[in-house]
Amino acid sequence: MRPPIIIAEGGDLIFYESALHVELYEEVQDALGSRSVAYDSRGHLLRLDVRQVRRSHRFLYLKWTDRKTAVVVSEVESVVHRSPELRSRLINYIEHARFSHGELADRTTDELIQLAWKRRL
Repeated sequence: MRPPIIIAEGGDLIFYESALHVELYEEVQDALGSRSVAYDSRGHLLRLDVRQVRRSHRFLYLKWTDRKTAVVVSEVESVVHRSPELRSRLINYIEHARFSHGELADRTTDELIQLAWKRRL
């Protein structure tokens, strides 16, 4: 999977720099009860699972491991290519930033991701 990881929730898109960032920052409740769809930057469909993960921590000379429930991103077994669907969601998302559909239709998926990434800030 190639970052960024893009999670579509309704009409909104949430961008994460990596799968680890999804695990750290995506709310478990959002992943459990929603119809979120996750993509990588190539438009491949990703699976969002909620499970227990173990984390090792270190502070000065102390070491410990804890468990927490987190959202884990994984690739779908057979690669499902959804680039047209991702493009459509990106264009819809960016149009709210005063771009016209005509301006966006000729751009590549990577260019659309960069525009949407800038918009999220």
